[in-house]
Amino acid sequence: MNNTLISSAITLVVGFLANKFLPAGSATWAVPLISAVAGVLLKQSPKDGATSGAIGGGALGALASVIGDPSVGSMLSGVLGGDTANGLLGSLLGGGVLGGAGGGIGGFLQGMLNKGKS
Repeated sequence: MNNTLISSAITLVVGFLANKFLPAGSATWAVPLISAVAGVLLKQSPKDGATSGAIGGGALGALASVIGDPSVGSMLSGVLGGDTANGLLGSLLGGGVLGGAGGGIGGFLQGMLNKGKS
């Protein structure tokens, strides 16, 4: 549980910085990458990595939406419709999906590293 909270915080903080200082739309690729790297560094299982990535990415999406930058949720525009995807729900879901996918991949990679060492 401790690693999950740390990984979620890493995804949230580093994702926020990437969203703030990198060009627009960078969070779409940065959040899964950050979540995957955090999963590998903290030696998480795919389940824990996906959970922490979803929490961190979802929190980032909600935070970005609240401060007026809903870019994290823009990938859901085709599913939820234009107005909804720019809102809190779209950003929360978009960030959660992106972070969860990255964290799951990071956990899978960590498992493959562990398997290679045995």
